Amino acid sequence: MSPPRRALREMRGLVFDLDGCVWTGEVLTPGAAEVLALIRRQGKGLCFLTNNSRARASTMQAKLERLGVEAKEAEVLTPLEILGEVVAQRWGPSPVLAIGGPELAAVLVEAGHRLVPLDAYRDATVVVVGNDFDFSYERLTAAARAVEQKFLLPEDALGLIEAAKASAVLR
Repeated sequence: MSPPRRALREMRGLVFDLDGCVWTGEVLTPGAAEVLALIRRQGKGLCFLTNNSRARASTMQAKLERLGVEAKEAEVLTPLEILGEVVAQRWGPSPVLAIGGPELAAVLVEAGHRLVPLDAYRDATVVVVGNDFDFSYERLTAAARAVEQKFLLPEDALGLIEAAKASAVLR
């Protein structure tokens, strides 16, 4: 048996990225369903990851099933599954300026954090940024100002903020 085959045989589980690997948009990657089914038949564990900050595990699991891939919700991990917990572990229950979709805001509230409106950015002790279909200069400005006033930034980051101000982005 070749070393690569031996290594595969010894693996207990495999982790697959979803976007661009298992599927592209609404199209399953050719051969993905067959390979994933084979791995499952061999008794290997499967896990699916995405960096999509607008989707919960249940949504991604349903999409896998719709595209013909067997998956359990517990096998799928998205940023929204861990975001609230990570913020709580690192900074405790926090006032959060959330720049992202309603799904992102919802998980933060579910985890016991308080959302800070854009005009109250000064109250934020944590800034979370995700995919935001309503992204605007107002949102960018609030996030940049919250970061600028609360955090000690390296000189190069401060330079970027000053350059943005000079170009009227943050005015």
